[in-house]
Amino acid sequence: MSEEKQKEILDTLYHRPPYLQIESYEEVQGQTITVKKTLQPDTFYFKGHFPGAPVVPGAMMCEMIFQTSCLLLTKLYPEDEKKGMAVGVLTKIREAKFKSFLRPHDSITIKVKMIAKVGDHFQMEGLISKSEKTIALVKFNCANIDSSTLVH
Repeated sequence: MSEEKQKEILDTLYHRPPYLQIESYEEVQGQTITVKKTLQPDTFYFKGHFPGAPVVPGAMMCEMIFQTSCLLLTKLYPEDEKKGMAVGVLTKIREAKFKSFLRPHDSITIKVKMIAKVGDHFQMEGLISKSEKTIALVKFNCANIDSSTLVH
C-alpha cells in the first residue's frame, strides 16, 4: 500500500486502528469505488471469532463496506468535508446477505456504488468478493452530517 494513499485515508476517515479497515483504494470510477485488501491473521476480530476456526464477523464485513462508502463520498463530494461535515454516517441497513466466510489471508475486493442522492442523504450498495465470488452484499443509507454532532 502506498504511504500517500494511507495518509489520505487517515486524513479523510474518522476511524483509527485497530477499527480502521481500509488502508488504500484502487480506483474511483463514476459512482463506484474499488478497494482491494488481504485479511491479516493478526487482525483483532480473528482472536475471538472463532479460536481455531477464525472467520470475519458479518458486522465487520459490513463495516468494511461502510468505511469504503465514506471514502467514496469524500471523493464525490469533497466540499462537504471542507464544510466540516462528517461524511457517510450510517443511517439504515436495508438489506444484508452473507453467502460465505472470509478467513485470514483471503484477498478480497470491496466495491461500493452510490445509487441515489437526495440532499445530504445517500442510498448505497456494497459488496465483498473473493476470487470473483460474492461473499457479502449490503444495501444501506448514509448521510453527511455536521461533524460537531459527533463530539460530546
